[in-house]
Amino acid sequence: NTLPCDDATVCNGHEVCGGGTCNAGTPPTVDDGNLCTTDSCDPVTGVHHVNNTLPCDDATVCNGHEVCGGGTCQPGTPLTVNDGNPCTDDTCDPVTGVHHVNNTAPCDDATVCNGHEVCGGGTCQAGTPPTVDDGNACTDDSCNPVTGVQHVNNSSCGLGLDHFACYRSRVIRPPQPLIPSVVDLTDQFGTLTEKVLRATSICNPASQDGADPAALSHADHLEEYIIIRGNVHQRFLPVRNQKVVNQFGTIFVDVLQPLGLLVPTAKDVNGLPAPLAVPGIDHFTCYGVRRTPGSAAFAKSSVTLDDEFGSATVQVYVPTKLCAPTDKNGEDLGAENHLAHLMCYRVSRRPFTPLGRVFTNNQFGPGQLYASYRDELCVPSLKNP
Repeated sequence: NTLPCDDATVCNGHEVCGGGTCNAGTPPTVDDGNLCTTDSCDPVTGVHHVNNTLPCDDATVCNGHEVCGGGTCQPGTPLTVNDGNPCTDDTCDPVTGVHHVNNTAPCDDATVCNGHEVCGGGTCQAGTPPTVDDGNACTDDSCNPVTGVQHVNNSSCGLGLDHFACYRSRVIRPPQPLIPSVVDLTDQFGTLTEKVLRATSICNPASQDGADPAALSHADHLEEYIIIRGNVHQRFLPVRNQKVVNQFGTIFVDVLQPLGLLVPTAKDVNGLPAPLAVPGIDHFTCYGVRRTPGSAAFAKSSVTLDDEFGSATVQVYVPTKLCAPTDKNGEDLGAENHLAHLMCYRVSRRPFTPLGRVFTNNQFGPGQLYASYRDELCVPSLKNP
């Protein structure tokens, strides 16, 4: 017959009699196609799929060495893709694995002194270094890896000479006596015979941007007097293209006519001081200047000045005068060869409360001035260094 029968195993499928025997049916599917299961058929309980921990492959090497777990292929420890090098583009290809391709991205080698760095050949390549030397003998030039180029003022230009904040002043009557009124002035531009007229300014030793706080206590001031030609036969010919170097940089000027004489002076706001026993600074003959045609213009800047009259932040404009160290009447032979000059600049006026009378005393005798406003800053400078 063809009745259903049982050969004691379900692994043969549904058996049916045929030819007088129990014939196997269609066996059940044992292999589930999952590498992560171990497949079997128990004669009693049938097909089983048991999770295993065999190695497996999820078709990408980027997951590391995969192992079966929970019936699925579990990723292993991923490959390290980032090599920590900003000059490579890091990727992982499922078939070929990790790749580090050189790029040309901007990079940083921890110093700004190499310029703007760019990657090349897998490393950070230095760019064009910044210009460190500013061509100014009055600064020490260096490059700090973090903050960059620095120009630090040095003492080469000052040579012990202060900055001076100069205040336009008027003489309080009676006018200050001038003894003598005609003087011979010898400086690097030659010898002039000049007539000395009234005082126009008092110049206080000053600290610029806090660089020299002790300057406020220095005794040597400068009083400026107008001078005019004392010898009708003399003529001063302009001197062209003079290089002047100081803390503001380098400028080229044409030196024009003599305008004033700066005289070492003792100053007091309370009463008449004794004259300076031995002045510690030179006389200076001051000449009008203009920028040499074709040369670079002076770059306006802002500075903070501290002197005996107070503190103010001012704008520094164009140069007005170049003042040369001077031997007056043969009193200081060789002074004309001293290196330290003064370049005077026009500065912005800031509210200033006059202190009343300013008492002065110098080789021209005692005097009294009324300081009206700050109008110039005179800076230690080198000429044609």
